[in-house]
Amino acid sequence: MSHPADPLMAAWLSDDLDADGMRALEDHLRKDPAARARFARFCQSEVVLPQALKVAPVRPGTTGIRRAVRSTRRMRVRRPDGRLNWVLPTATAALIGVVIILSVVGRSGPMVPTPTIATPAQAPRDLSPDQGPLELLRSDGEVRYAGKPLTSGMQVPRGALVEVLSGTAELRWRSDGSLLTAAAGSALRVDDGATKVTVQQGRLDAHITQQVGSPFSIGGPHATAMVMGTRFSLQVADGVTDLRVSEGRVRFTAVADRTAMEVIASESAQADSRGLRLPPDHHVRGFVPTAHDITRDLGGRMIRRGTLRLGELASSGFNLRLECSAEVHSVSITMEDIEQRLEQVPAFHLFGDVKEQASKKWNPRLGTFTIHAQPYRDVEGHQALGPPVQFELAIVP
Repeated sequence: MSHPADPLMAAWLSDDLDADGMRALEDHLRKDPAARARFARFCQSEVVLPQALKVAPVRPGTTGIRRAVRSTRRMRVRRPDGRLNWVLPTATAALIGVVIILSVVGRSGPMVPTPTIATPAQAPRDLSPDQGPLELLRSDGEVRYAGKPLTSGMQVPRGALVEVLSGTAELRWRSDGSLLTAAAGSALRVDDGATKVTVQQGRLDAHITQQVGSPFSIGGPHATAMVMGTRFSLQVADGVTDLRVSEGRVRFTAVADRTAMEVIASESAQADSRGLRLPPDHHVRGFVPTAHDITRDLGGRMIRRGTLRLGELASSGFNLRLECSAEVHSVSITMEDIEQRLEQVPAFHLFGDVKEQASKKWNPRLGTFTIHAQPYRDVEGHQALGPPVQFELAIVP
């Protein structure tokens, strides 16, 4: 039984359909389920045969068949009276049978499975996390990943966002066994770079195993905590990243200005969008290692406590610049191995300023040095400006 859309389908298959005909065919397909079903059969006869010939091994007897099939793709499929010609679909089915028979008879080796051709109707593969560096050990609430529930034993791939909607979630970094406990309301992202986990919001308690090579790094919006083996918590709330260390040592680096602070057990540190937060009465804001002639910086600013590696510094010795607030006009500096001195030339340097011809290079021994800096409002050093600041500097190989 013919259908009103048959001539349009035949013209489409033979590339003879003009723009008006294309609009008419699309109208039939949009409104009429029977037209869509017939059109699907037409398309199947157009597509399946070339695919079957492509998959089947080439045999001497099939060469002519392949040429005939290629030529039929350009044939008209209408009879002179305009009705659908069923000769092409019938011939197509017969040719498919011939190809299959020839390929089976001519196959001398073991049977080879025919490749599966995916169709648009097939559902996408389930993307549930089954491989990744972070694993959920247990949870007493609801945890989700990519909008799906995350249950014990499931692994989270890099780039994934883990949300703890209620309760707490204990996770393990699989490569070294470090444990991370996220509180309710936390959101963590597994990173691709040096930072392994980023806390976007909420609280994360970490027990990091001793790192031999690459230190474990946990980031936040305002600062990154790099550790070698320790216990600490990192909380992100109200525009502040708050670090509290219970064991070991953490290098806390602000995102805004790359200022770093080494935080030890029982200490804490905070950072916001401007950098590390310091007490407002501390006018000595940090120390920067420089070349001994102060012509270039050898590292970023350190606050309260820092570590310098001799192998990364200039062999000709180095200096330390004190970064102070604008109110400071002189600084009294005390440190073992040097005499107490009053530095009166901004920027203030621990070993004097070159333009005053008072600079000398420092080639320190390995160990830890304690530096005291008292800022003054006046050049003569009589009007103290805030409390003295103590800075601990470790020199390592």
